[in-house]
Amino acid sequence: MEILFVLIPLSVLLIAFALWSFIWSVKNDQFEDLDRQGWSILFNNKDDDLDSANERTQASTEEHTKNQDAAQNTSGESASGERAPGESAPGDRSEAGQQ
Repeated sequence: MEILFVLIPLSVLLIAFALWSFIWSVKNDQFEDLDRQGWSILFNNKDDDLDSANERTQASTEEHTKNQDAAQNTSGESASGERAPGESAPGDRSEAGQQ
């Protein structure tokens, strides 16, 4: 019986939170135009999607290339992959690497 002193106020708080969140969603137009998202799947413009996908792929490729160049420059390699004179690659057993 003593647990009711905890459960009843807890349930009242839960109901108050649910009511507040519902009122907030109605005031902020969360329930307006419920059909648009469902219909957008059926009537999707493929050309727009391909253009945006190509733009995202190109941007991702450019960012990846920049990251690779930055990583190579920090390891002593130039953009062409050549090392500065006197530098050896990790695991290189040539004469330059044994200095």
